Amino acid sequence: MLKRRGRRSPAPTLLDFYEELGEQDELVAQELRLDLEVFVNGALDMFSKPTNVNVKNRLTVYGIADLGEEQSGIGMLIMLEGIRARIARNAVKGRATWLYVDEFHNMAAHQYTANFFEKIRKEVRKLGGICTAITQNIADCLALKTIETMLCNSEYIAFFNQSEIEMEILRSTLRISDNLLEYVQNTSPGCGLLKFGGGTFIPVDARIPKHSEMYRLANTNFHEIQRTRRKDREKMKNVVQELPEDVLESIRDDPTELEKVYFADD
Repeated sequence: MLKRRGRRSPAPTLLDFYEELGEQDELVAQELRLDLEVFVNGALDMFSKPTNVNVKNRLTVYGIADLGEEQSGIGMLIMLEGIRARIARNAVKGRATWLYVDEFHNMAAHQYTANFFEKIRKEVRKLGGICTAITQNIADCLALKTIETMLCNSEYIAFFNQSEIEMEILRSTLRISDNLLEYVQNTSPGCGLLKFGGGTFIPVDARIPKHSEMYRLANTNFHEIQRTRRKDREKMKNVVQELPEDVLESIRDDPTELEKVYFADD
């Protein structure tokens, strides 16, 4: 928010800046306004308006899947700047921030976003927070020297099943021995290698029992999820068939999450 004449007013948007440029007589202002038009009134106007996201929530998730190639770069920078500002506000209040970046190889594909993320990573550490990057493609990430430096300086790393190419990268970059690399070659999901501190590597078996609630919440295996849903649907059908019609109608009006599985194909 900006303070104007003693009052709090909404922060200016890109549209406000665009209109302000239109009131300037300088040629450079008009040229800049013309360049901004596609980002204000055109197809790339996603960031020209006030946000509709409540960033004050305890847990905030940013998704970039729908940005598209043209907006992905600026979108990631805007997202990272918002995260950086949130980290700073939390620190003033004595709160540590936990930052998780999934599919990190997408961010590592651009030098400017990689540099910005490195800046945020350093700030999080100084302010008592934790920054975690998650990726399935180590080879793509290490194409940039910035990311390689971050990997080498990380105090905690978890490696799971890796390809031959990625194992060669780990061997040369982190100097992991061939004996230890056996723990990330053709391993079961949940088994791998942990790095602690300067250079201590520990084999780990973090498999979760398949019939546990924790496994159900954490599982991302598409085929297992579909099999579980089919089983749930069959169980629900057997239960529903025994219910009176008036009860069945009330369930249709206000179903539970499990009942929604049944009615999805009804």
